[in-house]
Amino acid sequence: AQGGYNVVVLGENFEDGASVYFGENKALAVTFNGNVALTVEVPQGTPDSKVDIRVVNPDGREGTLKDGFYYDKQEDVPFQVAKLTPSKGSVTGG
Repeated sequence: AQGGYNVVVLGENFEDGASVYFGENKALAVTFNGNVALTVEVPQGTPDSKVDIRVVNPDGREGTLKDGFYYDKQEDVPFQVAKLTPSKGSVTGG
């Protein structure tokens, strides 16, 4: 399954410089957002599989979220609907 998109890992006591693993695959990039959040670029994985998410701090402490991420069956990068303009209209349409 394709990677390359961002997810946010939430927890406690993260340190700047932490590494994040999706199963055995190391995240492509990790941005430290404070000791409770990391923005992570998802690496490629095996379609239709669940993997553990493991965060390893520079001091060696680590934590794991069992089956924390699911790689979808599709190979497409997920999309997001962010805004609709206009956001209201007539009940009759048109």
